[in-house]
Amino acid sequence: MQVVLIGTCPGDPVATVEEDDETVTIAVTSTLRSPGDACLDSLEIPLDQPLGDRDVIDGATGEAPPGIEG
Repeated sequence: MQVVLIGTCPGDPVATVEEDDETVTIAVTSTLRSPGDACLDSLEIPLDQPLGDRDVIDGATGEAPPGIEG
């Protein structure tokens, strides 16, 4: 199993993932309780296949998000 780490704020974050041969689209929703340094947490996203050369896409913006580690 491959895991992608995504920075998120506290507030019970939930991720939805859509994978195909070229991209992995991840959308994270959470209820922000406190801004600032609390937003330095990360969320582990399990993938069906290794990330490899696939692009990671932010499900909210449709663009590649900064700070993705795979």
